[in-house]
Amino acid sequence: LTTFIMTFFLNQAYSMWRQVYNLSRSVQGRTNDFGFLAATSAVRDAEGRYTPEARKILDDISMAVRIIHIFCYATRTRRYRILHTTRALKRMVERRVLSQEMFDAIMKLEISPANRIYAIIE
Repeated sequence: LTTFIMTFFLNQAYSMWRQVYNLSRSVQGRTNDFGFLAATSAVRDAEGRYTPEARKILDDISMAVRIIHIFCYATRTRRYRILHTTRALKRMVERRVLSQEMFDAIMKLEISPANRIYAIIE
């Protein structure tokens, strides 16, 4: 009986881990695709370098993708929920993970931490 119970719970834990792993890889793949599209479509000068405007847009996109990942994991796991606190968001601004403009916009919104992902996407 003990062997059956242990096998059952181990199988359930593995199934859950596999679902999370597959979802994480799927999200990573789609954001990677989006990054490639943005990089290949960005305007370049005669020497093949990004224009300052294109560089700014690409930097904003990369920052938004990082924040989306942070909020996704912070929403789904108890361990990282602390990343939704004002103190953590301010620290992200200090470390340049989050821009001051994004921080101000997030703080003005009266939405739950779980919905902050959608605010960044919009």
